[in-house]
Amino acid sequence: MRAECGGINYALRLLQETVEVRSRPFQNRTSTIRIGNIKSVELLRKSVWPPAVIGGVGVSLGSILRLANGELIGIVPIELHEPLQYVTFGIAVVCLLLLVARWFFANLILKPVGAAPIIVRMVPTGSARRFVMLVQRQTPSPRGA
Repeated sequence: MRAECGGINYALRLLQETVEVRSRPFQNRTSTIRIGNIKSVELLRKSVWPPAVIGGVGVSLGSILRLANGELIGIVPIELHEPLQYVTFGIAVVCLLLLVARWFFANLILKPVGAAPIIVRMVPTGSARRFVMLVQRQTPSPRGA
């Protein structure tokens, strides 16, 4: 079975009994780790709630400012209405981009025995799940388990 996945800093290729780790983008270092020497493989996704909540608050404030027109004069000075609308819209757009990045990308952590963990950042979630599943399938299970 062969599988590949790549992030912004490493590319991993699963071969028959080994995992090939290549550094990216400008370093041509390649190392090989035997499947038996892998302690664990983890797939970490960051929470989508913080950018979703902050983006929702930004959209809500922008909508309130737009719908209220000039009726919030006592709370928000008239000179700040337009800049606040742009700021809240900008916050919502940035949060939407973060939300998409957190939804479609994950970090893959490969922990070999006796070496520092290899953290592959911004891996497409689908290929990372497939890679983790195939590594776990090839990893020998401990005796008595």
